[in-house]
Amino acid sequence: PEDEDDITKILLDFPPAERILEPEERNPFTAIGDRRNEVVFIGIDLKKELLEAALDTCLLTTAEFAAHTAWGRARSEKFGEAQASVPDSDNAYVDEELRSVAIDRAMEEVGSHPLIAEDPFSQWDMMPCEYEEEE
Repeated sequence: PEDEDDITKILLDFPPAERILEPEERNPFTAIGDRRNEVVFIGIDLKKELLEAALDTCLLTTAEFAAHTAWGRARSEKFGEAQASVPDSDNAYVDEELRSVAIDRAMEEVGSHPLIAEDPFSQWDMMPCEYEEEE
């Protein structure tokens, strides 16, 4: 937003230490910031309570958010360490290949995202389509 009053209202959702930072200075894994989203459903005879209950199941718990944040920090740190572990040589191609190998190994150490195994939507990829397109 351009309006200073709007910006001030949004910044009230940020912790004091984050309010003074420019958006590009905030670490996406540690910044808390404005976590509000709105979804609007328009229709006839919508069952508001059922929609809210279904959407509420999508929200992260505090423990899930903490696990995600810790994983993101570890991933960011390991990525930086892996890149820094390969010194520059006279061959940029070799440097890039060595950095790629170092990064792959570092990401294996970090492991997969802690919430992947719990994602109920991953099964949707395996579900057969119930309709066929007409030719």
